[in-house]
Amino acid sequence: MLSLANKKSFKPGDQADDIKLIKQRLLITGELQQADTSGLYDSITVKAVKQLQRSFGLTEDGVIGKTLLAELNIP
Repeated sequence: MLSLANKKSFKPGDQADDIKLIKQRLLITGELQQADTSGLYDSITVKAVKQLQRSFGLTEDGVIGKTLLAELNIP
């Protein structure tokens, strides 16, 4: 299980260690196709997040909010 900090949201352009964890999860779930160890929330990550939001029935805005963070914390 990924354990993410209680930050309210991440948006494109943000940079944080938690984004590295989010990218790991997106790689595991198949939304990202190759590993990226940077903590930058870039355009490739936005596309992957939107795909994940779609799969959870969430608004596809590319912002990683509280609901998506909760989903990412589930193993």
